[in-house]
Amino acid sequence: MDKGIQDIKKALEDGEKEMKGVALGLCQWRDGSFRYQGKIWIPEKEPLRTALIYHHHEVPQAGH
Repeated sequence: MDKGIQDIKKALEDGEKEMKGVALGLCQWRDGSFRYQGKIWIPEKEPLRTALIYHHHEVPQAGH
């Protein structure tokens, strides 16, 4: 887990309401995943992001 997400997780666990540059009210830590506006946050690590997009885009159920 990257440093930025660790900081947000700690702020949420500590019940903080504000964090510079982050809208904590739109963030959740649920089921072991970081969510922003209810959607699972995908880290900006390119190989992981590309693999997830490929996995969910190229499956036959996606129509491709």
